[in-house]
Amino acid sequence: MAYSGTAPVPMEFGYWQIRGLGAVFRMLFEYKEASYVDKLYNSGKDWFKGRKPEILAMNPLANLPYLVDGEKCICQTNAILSYLGDKFGMSGKDSNTGVAL
Repeated sequence: MAYSGTAPVPMEFGYWQIRGLGAVFRMLFEYKEASYVDKLYNSGKDWFKGRKPEILAMNPLANLPYLVDGEKCICQTNAILSYLGDKFGMSGKDSNTGVAL
């Protein structure tokens, strides 16, 4: 692949400023050495008056956690895990190996 002269845009992961569900994603990003921005929200006001309207325009299921990867916006924990598993080659090569993982 030819170098385009621009650095890839990092993924944006958004969640509350607690470990909670976000910890698994942060560990996964670090393990895979993925380029990401960790967007932390301290209060409902930060989320609802901040990024949520923009996320809602990209995905009608806008909620925390969310992941923006280029043009894609994925919301809900299991959907994000499934997406990242495929993206990072961690879902197995077929349904049998995927189940075994």
